[in-house]
Amino acid sequence: MISYVWDVETMNLLDKGFHPATTKLGVLLISKGYYVVRDMYFPEGFAEGNPKIVGEKYVNNRWYIKELFDEIKDLKRLIDEKCEEKDSFCRYAETSLRKILEQTTFIKDVC
Repeated sequence: MISYVWDVETMNLLDKGFHPATTKLGVLLISKGYYVVRDMYFPEGFAEGNPKIVGEKYVNNRWYIKELFDEIKDLKRLIDEKCEEKDSFCRYAETSLRKILEQTTFIKDVC
């Protein structure tokens, strides 16, 4: 879990609706083996604490596999549809996708 309250780039990308894996903090979590990355900020009237990006380590269950496939699908779609220019989110998305596919042997057979 990494707070992104001081990371303006991450906050801007998430505010624009980009997947957390398309941020530099998402890449950092994925490179350390936390492949399912999600935003954990839910406004609750000043009781929610700092916004955080959370990474989930591999768990051999249906939820994790589904979330990982959805993340891979989202990253591929983003790269195919929105990456004409080399914006930071494109570099982060490409790096995240590459690291997931390189480091997870069970995914290679299905993707």
